[in-house]
Amino acid sequence: MAKGQNLPKIAVSIKEAAELTGLSDQSIRRLIKMGQLRFNNFFRKKLILYPDLVRFMETGGDLKVNVFNCS
Repeated sequence: MAKGQNLPKIAVSIKEAAELTGLSDQSIRRLIKMGQLRFNNFFRKKLILYPDLVRFMETGGDLKVNVFNCS
């Protein structure tokens, strides 16, 4: 690869995910905690795989977890 040539991103931080989606950092953290958005730990940093973020946005966040089901 030539010097100065950027590699495509394969994962984004919580802050970057928030910026890309227009959500707050706290909302991204809440989605992770609820199991609606997957993440990977890379040392101490939580990273969201870019394809997972795209899939989440394409489905409108409509994943298996129903936060309103209290039963």
